[in-house]
Amino acid sequence: MKKLLLSLLCMVFGLIAYADSYTIQFATANSDPNNFTAKTAYASGSDYISNQTSTNCYAPSKGGLKMSSSSKNGTFIITLSEAGKVAATSIVVNAKKYSSDASKLNVNGSTDVTLSAESVDYTFNLDGSVLETITIKATKRCYISSITVNYDDAEDPDKAPCGLAYETTEFAVAADQTFEKPTLTNPNELPVYYVSSNNNVATVNALTGDVTLTGIAGKTIISANFDGNDTFNPGSATYTLNVTSAPYHTLKDLVTKGQDGEEFTAVGNFAVLYQKDKYLLLTDGTSNVLAFFNSTITSYEVGTPISAINGKVTIFNGLFEITDFTLTEGGEGAEITPTEITSLSGISTENNLFDLVTVTGDISNVNGSNATLTVGEETIALFNRFTLENFANCAGATVTGFVWVYNGTRQICPNAIVEPEKKADAELSFDGQASYELILGYNVSSFVAPKLNNPNGVTVTYSSSNED
Repeated sequence: MKKLLLSLLCMVFGLIAYADSYTIQFATANSDPNNFTAKTAYASGSDYISNQTSTNCYAPSKGGLKMSSSSKNGTFIITLSEAGKVAATSIVVNAKKYSSDASKLNVNGSTDVTLSAESVDYTFNLDGSVLETITIKATKRCYISSITVNYDDAEDPDKAPCGLAYETTEFAVAADQTFEKPTLTNPNELPVYYVSSNNNVATVNALTGDVTLTGIAGKTIISANFDGNDTFNPGSATYTLNVTSAPYHTLKDLVTKGQDGEEFTAVGNFAVLYQKDKYLLLTDGTSNVLAFFNSTITSYEVGTPISAINGKVTIFNGLFEITDFTLTEGGEGAEITPTEITSLSGISTENNLFDLVTVTGDISNVNGSNATLTVGEETIALFNRFTLENFANCAGATVTGFVWVYNGTRQICPNAIVEPEKKADAELSFDGQASYELILGYNVSSFVAPKLNNPNGVTVTYSSSNED
């Protein structure tokens, strides 16, 4: 590709910059209208493409790329090959609107530009960082015929390469760990400065290259850069740092910080609190959470110690759940002890934590899997969604179960119900007849109380219903 020597003198470093470009030209007729992965989708420039994905994009018979439909906006993402990854200064998109649509597009998060009815080159300026992907988003329908990437190639054939390099170019680290920078190969001991492509994930000391993680998961590219001098061409060396979510250490942290759809790891001392079929409750001795909906389910004994949990956070009807999970057995486990409460006000009001409680009250209004538990003047719903098969009306029952919130209503899922022990009959009786008629002044003084029969030897007291 022919290089055009610009007569623009770089004021800061005194370098001559050599501008270059490459173009990705869409084919005039795509043999597979919905396939932009094939070489036939491009008239030229496909070697600069590693992969591409599209949403609501089409290849019309007259060629090019048509973005968006009449009701849905389009997105086209190109992942560049090594040949296409350059220090880009701008991207030029040749595009036009569709018919009378108020068509707009942007590139790599730029401000939208409004398209005209004729094909025009629209320029989107970049900061000169290494370009890895091109993301084009369209509002309304439009046509794109080509994408041109402009970049500075400051290689002077009369100068030596700077020689910067990293032996390893891909690293992974958890967000709560520290990262030790890799060794930069710098054979010519040139002055370099360091840049992070994503300061939300990690920052880098411009002078030393030391990396500080922010605690947020994501990806950043750390580059060591040399701007050139009279002897050596400018250049850079980069490595990719993939920062994964930090493992959780308590279930409360997981519930508090976990996001819907997040794939997570929790490391600590856990235990299986309860399991029935696909429903499984885990505890760390302080908090309990529900895990279920696995493609396969393993049976665990209550109390099985668990050292690690891997799974996905799922928020369903406001309820925190763990799905697609695997459990690693081992570790110290966790204590399983119900919290004894004497009133319903002692029940936690924290959503999504399945408190294990024991409380005594009256069960009434049984209707299939639902009932009411009354404790003093307070009531709470009982719901045996995944615990007991059934229960019955009972006064003075001791209920052990899991408190949870479902559709905004706080409930207890009973795990065990103990009815009060029924006492044996004392079997007391008097000898003789059941009643006596006495006449004052006649036979009252001669009345002898009948003998009490007390076969079980219980302690008794006597009383009169009419002491007058």
